[in-house]
Amino acid sequence: RANVFEVIASRMARRFTTPPRLLVGSMVVVAVLSALVLNDAVVLLFTPVLVRAARGMGVSPFPFLAAEAFAANLGSAATPIGNPQNAAIALARDLSFVDFVVALVPLAAVCLAIGIGVCLVAFRKQPRAHVHPADVPLARLPRPLLATVAFGPRRPPPGGFLLGPAFGLPVVAG
Repeated sequence: RANVFEVIASRMARRFTTPPRLLVGSMVVVAVLSALVLNDAVVLLFTPVLVRAARGMGVSPFPFLAAEAFAANLGSAATPIGNPQNAAIALARDLSFVDFVVALVPLAAVCLAIGIGVCLVAFRKQPRAHVHPADVPLARLPRPLLATVAFGPRRPPPGGFLLGPAFGLPVVAG
């Protein structure tokens, strides 16, 4: 209801105006998000965005979805929170978050660059559609709906969680 996927897809289609640009841009975005959030969640949430963006360009979403899976795995290797196996490795080797990231980010970046090259070569025969940014309608987020989704109609703003108890106010509205 909040139109989030349409907003992201329209912004990506405006920014990455050709299929190769969309492929590269989406791979970088997915890899970075997968390093910061569990990669399964990123793929689950980003798939509809890529399908909408590809269809908006009039091309098949398949190359973008394949590249998304590739990028999610490559990006998730950079941090212990990217996937559960990394957390297990960090714990077993007694590595701090920073030690893990310092060791793995350069390798993940090189692997992502190679992965982007592989995907560009593998999907080079895709149609070369071009979208002029002005032709893509810019979807907007309905801010009142987002506030309701984020805070609920009766929940206090986030600052209330910090300040409310100091003044003897309940954290949850009842």
